Amino acid sequence: MRAVRGRGAGAGRTWRGRLAAVGLAAALVAASSACAINPATRRPELLLVTPAQERALGRDMDGQLLRAGDVYPDAALTAYVA
Repeated sequence: MRAVRGRGAGAGRTWRGRLAAVGLAAALVAASSACAINPATRRPELLLVTPAQERALGRDMDGQLLRAGDVYPDAALTAYVA
């Protein structure tokens, strides 16, 4: 391997290596910004949807389930599960 003089720090790196390092850094920043603390487990988790989007999905699914008629009409069972 031939020594390269006068090129400073990182003289042995190729442009692909630099691109990979920049890509890795960008991925880490993006992943860390999408993390939040789960209130149930108190542990950090990756968020793919916002809390508002999650609530909207729940409201939509609730309406679909009620229209489908798959709800068990037993008040005691509902109280036990809830």
